[in-house]
Amino acid sequence: MATVCHPESGRVTASFAGVAKHYGVSVAICPPRRGNRKGAVEKSNHTAAQRWWRTLPDDVTVEQAQDGLDEFCLPRGDTRLRATIAGKASVATL
Repeated sequence: MATVCHPESGRVTASFAGVAKHYGVSVAICPPRRGNRKGAVEKSNHTAAQRWWRTLPDDVTVEQAQDGLDEFCLPRGDTRLRATIAGKASVATL
């Protein structure tokens, strides 16, 4: 976790902030001792690891791997409805 945020301050490290900026995402650090919040994230990572990562061939390029992950995530993550100012929408429609 120290590669993502400073343990003392809880602030995101400069190197990880650069990664987040590159991918256009925001970083939400889970509060300590909140197992229920972290469990949902870990389960999503576990699902991706078991269903996608383990089936990835050894000889794919980074671009091919990203395309494969995007294809894997499209029917799973992008269809969930999220609250927006205009109502509910999915990531696929945004």
